[in-house]
Amino acid sequence: MDSKINNDTGQRLYTIKEVSKLTDVPEYTLRFWEKVFKGHISPVRTSGGHRRYDIETVETIKNVKVFVYEKGYTLAGALNEIRAQKKTVKSFANKVDVEMLVDEIAEILKNRLLQNV
Repeated sequence: MDSKINNDTGQRLYTIKEVSKLTDVPEYTLRFWEKVFKGHISPVRTSGGHRRYDIETVETIKNVKVFVYEKGYTLAGALNEIRAQKKTVKSFANKVDVEMLVDEIAEILKNRLLQNV
């Protein structure tokens, strides 16, 4: 596949044609879903205005496809599910961050206590 690299993030970026092949979703549908799932399906644009999709956006498109085509959701229902998924992932990431922070603080306190003994 003729994917490009985003110099800012180092991520692979895919053209709309590549994403259409990867997801088996027509290009015109991808363009329409951009409007419906604003903020969730938001490809970056090249200086020439061409769309480039990162892997996270491709995964979101695959999820939308499952909700709409396989589970029979309306677009509004699929949008609600995508929002709920993103919220759950964000909540989990925050929980992991807090747990890591607690572990780091515990390690620091343990080391300080051992130094004072």
